[in-house]
Amino acid sequence: MSHTRQQVVERLVRLDRTIESIIAVTGAPSVSIGVAYKGESIFEWNSGFKDTTKDIPPDSDTVYGIGSISKVFTASAIGILVDDGALDWSTPVRDILPEFHNSSQFVTDELTVEDLLSHRAGMANSNEWWYGADGELLFEKSETMDFINALKPTSSPCYRYNYSNWNFAILGKVIEELTGDSYGDYIKWNLLEPLGLNRTSATHKFGDDKNVALPYAVLDDLSAYQLPMPKCEDDTIFASAQGIQSTVSDLLKYSQALISAYHDQLETAQTSSTQSPLKNVVKQFSAHTHRGSPSMFEKAYCLGMHRHQLPNQFAGLGCNSMFVDQMPVLAPGDSASLVLSHGGSLAGYTTLMPLLPEIDCSMVVLVNSIGLGDPAGWINQLLIETVLDSSSPNDYVALAKEAAINHASSFSTIMKGLQKACKTAPPPRPLRDYVGTYQDSHRNFFVDITLEEGSEMQLRISFQGRKSQSWSLKYHQDDTFLCFQTSFNDLAKRVLFTFFDEDYFRFTFKGEVSGRTKLFWVHDGSLPADEQFFVKAAGDSVHRPILSTYELPIPKTETTAPEPCKSSR
Repeated sequence: MSHTRQQVVERLVRLDRTIESIIAVTGAPSVSIGVAYKGESIFEWNSGFKDTTKDIPPDSDTVYGIGSISKVFTASAIGILVDDGALDWSTPVRDILPEFHNSSQFVTDELTVEDLLSHRAGMANSNEWWYGADGELLFEKSETMDFINALKPTSSPCYRYNYSNWNFAILGKVIEELTGDSYGDYIKWNLLEPLGLNRTSATHKFGDDKNVALPYAVLDDLSAYQLPMPKCEDDTIFASAQGIQSTVSDLLKYSQALISAYHDQLETAQTSSTQSPLKNVVKQFSAHTHRGSPSMFEKAYCLGMHRHQLPNQFAGLGCNSMFVDQMPVLAPGDSASLVLSHGGSLAGYTTLMPLLPEIDCSMVVLVNSIGLGDPAGWINQLLIETVLDSSSPNDYVALAKEAAINHASSFSTIMKGLQKACKTAPPPRPLRDYVGTYQDSHRNFFVDITLEEGSEMQLRISFQGRKSQSWSLKYHQDDTFLCFQTSFNDLAKRVLFTFFDEDYFRFTFKGEVSGRTKLFWVHDGSLPADEQFFVKAAGDSVHRPILSTYELPIPKTETTAPEPCKSSR
């Protein structure tokens, strides 16, 4: 560590005003921070309120959703199973899960456990298939393999990085198939209890616990709107990708145990350590899938973690890169240049956990909101530079302001762009011709297009026929209609992420309405646009009528985006 332990602590303590400024511009209701060095917590910092209605501050034992930091635990669980001989890194997935039959025969035959852990599976992201408005999970865990088998190939396995939650959903199934335990029970018995992580769980058992940070969305005026607790947990889809809850104290203990086991196993050239349940940590920390353009400085994905060699721009920092002109470059100190990390973003929480194994240091930042920008990302980079005593520190308050302003205005900017292309003429077909059920041809997913209740002048779309997944469609141009175009705040309140591009809002009908019309929705950046469509079901027998409509009122104080188009008549 650069300088003495005490000097590092003094530098961290001096960050108080800077961290408060980042919190202020991003709107985070509460933030809990911890830094550990050589097995000991040297800095803990908590601010704000875990429950804004009661003004209760958080502490280092406050439970937060940790999102994709769960992937680190999943990788550790696989490392234990490999050491136990239950499988190997190169074991084909179909050898463990015979029901795995992807649409690509190559993926079916060649995909391995290591490919999944390092995000080189070569299958589409398709996040919109499983996560709906109001935090609903759109299909049952029992349907997981059907959806995975229907994922379209994007690139050859064992080659190209493509981050996907589905990879870790499969790994959860692998763990359960090999052990006969649920994912949550397996990590509890083999990781959490042996490491003494008493306030960490994939089963959301902390509902009646008073020391839980409630989830919030930050609105465009920086006010906090309380959201429902995330439904992703043990025995649901994606528990092994983002379903764990934890605390600063537990994550510091876990990250320090990882570093300790890494050093021990590196020194002894063994895959296990006498005093640790963690296995194959050297393998877990090693680069497996390289990212970005060729560079002298490594940027890669390990097994469940990002790996950066400084100086470098960081990946895996939530939405921040979408809202600043240029991400900062972190310069190394004189004592370390390697950073391993993983962040998490889920409705109501943003998190980050970096490890600096060269100096036995780890950090944790937990935030109970999806803010304007990602405050956890900015604060973590600030902590790394401070610990390393970087010679070229960045202005993270200025970056946080830039990201927050651009994030808050992003919806209106997109709506203005769409408005320019609007046509005042009516659509080319009567609205009733668009009505019907449109089915994804590869999986049990459909949308209903109906006329608004009591109206012949407005269409409505319902995902999976659910009233909570119902939205108005407004005419845009030709055979294209716009969805989700209420306001930034309404999307945030309906537990949706508030960063998107124009294509996300467009739904385009193509083909003869009397035949098999296709409904295109380009929402998956990993797939070509012409592969993203539903097909209208033949006849009315399979049509599922929408149960009812659902709208959230927009507060009078809220800034509403410009109306993109007039309703069609």
